[in-house]
Amino acid sequence: MSAWSDDAPDNELRLERLLHASPQRVWRAWTTPAHLDAWWGPEGFTNETEAFELAPGGVWRFVMVHPEHGRFQNVVRFTAVEPGRRLAYEHGDEGDIHFRVEVTFDPEGDATRLRWRSTFPTPEALRRVVEENNAAEGARQTVARLAEEVEGVPRRPAGTSRFRVASFTVSADGFGAGPDQSLEHPLGRGGEQLHGWFRDTDTFQRQHGSGHGVHNLDDRFAAYGFEGVGAWILGRNMFGPVRGAWPDASWRGWWGEDPPYHVPVFVLTHHARPPLEMASGTTFHFVTDGIEAALQRAREAAGPDRDVRLGGGVSSIRQYLQAGLLDELHLALAPTLLGRGEALWAGLDLPALGYEIVRGVATDGAYHVIVRRR
Repeated sequence: MSAWSDDAPDNELRLERLLHASPQRVWRAWTTPAHLDAWWGPEGFTNETEAFELAPGGVWRFVMVHPEHGRFQNVVRFTAVEPGRRLAYEHGDEGDIHFRVEVTFDPEGDATRLRWRSTFPTPEALRRVVEENNAAEGARQTVARLAEEVEGVPRRPAGTSRFRVASFTVSADGFGAGPDQSLEHPLGRGGEQLHGWFRDTDTFQRQHGSGHGVHNLDDRFAAYGFEGVGAWILGRNMFGPVRGAWPDASWRGWWGEDPPYHVPVFVLTHHARPPLEMASGTTFHFVTDGIEAALQRAREAAGPDRDVRLGGGVSSIRQYLQAGLLDELHLALAPTLLGRGEALWAGLDLPALGYEIVRGVATDGAYHVIVRRR
């Protein structure tokens, strides 16, 4: 996430963010008009570059376009260009400099520490743009759009509610779980091979491990899965190994008394059971009247501006895909072969069902694919 510097002078905005992309990649995003037009500006804006010369004294002239607020002419004049390291420029409109900017791109391993400093003529000038134009939030949104451009991890649109799968791992031969799921093998035999990309991330370790994990691009994808989630849906196998009618209420889920959900969870089952209240806001509700009823209840619980996440398993994902109800799937393709198990794609024609791949990103641990409904 982006962070503001607390010790900035009172006429400066300073923003810092670690981007999981090389300085060269981030530099290209900042200095190529096609990239700039894709990410520059707060949410809701598009850009039209009219002229671009990357050199000291060169000008980037562009129009920011908002569907409700209109068109805004902008002029950037570059004052320093140090490829891959530093940009400085004056930002304003024709004949008027509004503020000066310095951006640095410092390598941190395979990532880039981006530092963005905007200097205004006076503290009053800064206060005015913050109060009248919401400049601080606009800068955060702009850097978030840059992060999506260079990292490939989607941004969750504010004020929306979607039904999505996240961080669901599939083997190279298309299996989402191994065969013979049981209490001893909750992921099926061999299924633990799928999740190496996830196990060392800070997101996983904070929930189930040492409390500290790796901050890398895999972790960004893992964290995205929890952003803005207001309710979950699980297939029954994702809740436990019990089959058929519930013999009693002794089984309380795979995760102990404090599951990682912290919101209402709706479990698909053919056998009724009273709601099960757990720690930290998790309550399991057992839905016996089908996938659409479960989704309706989950949407009501999540509210109009939070997502519903489908946690699996394979059968539940296939049912929702066949019904055309899923908005997005983030799949992590693991470099392993299971040979047999629960096949995710068998017999599914995703293009005919209205789905397409919108992004693919390779990491050391997996190949991350974003599939969306057209």
